[in-house]
Amino acid sequence: ALAGVPEAAYAMGLCARSGRGTRREPGDAFRWFSLGADKSAQHIQCTFEKACCLFDGEGTIRDRRAAVALFGETVRLWEARRALPPPDTVYEANGGLVPSDGLTADEAAAEAMFRLGFCTLYGIGTGQADTAAGVAWLTRAAEAGHACTGENCPVCLQLSLCRRTAEAALCIVSALLPAALLLSGAQ
Repeated sequence: ALAGVPEAAYAMGLCARSGRGTRREPGDAFRWFSLGADKSAQHIQCTFEKACCLFDGEGTIRDRRAAVALFGETVRLWEARRALPPPDTVYEANGGLVPSDGLTADEAAAEAMFRLGFCTLYGIGTGQADTAAGVAWLTRAAEAGHACTGENCPVCLQLSLCRRTAEAALCIVSALLPAALLLSGAQ
């Protein structure tokens, strides 16, 4: 990982976050994810996990503006990778080494879109709520295959909703609209 292999930094970050094979060290997890997310590596999953650490304040100081920016960067990196010719190997086709408890690049991008939708809808880390942009991000997340399970979903946890399919993100959007309109009217 220290030699500049971003997949190794991702694996080390996951181990440090979960305590698998080592002590649970959120600060170390954040540092490993940061190493894989830096400008030279630009690892999609590390960028997403670093954003999650910043959003939750896990292993670092909570900075929701920086987290929202990194969720956007995750999507930008994913879109750039999708614009490349198809990979020649199974390893590359799967987005490199993906630990069994980690996310693929596609899963990280879909989750980043979903979190961008949530943050934009409620104005978290963005400065101001924007219902239309939030709905657009949630719709993109559903189209990208985001499958909300309710277990780790910020929208489900916030609103006690549980949906199991990607199409359900559109149902979640319709459930969020009244709350978002109330919030935007309160500002």
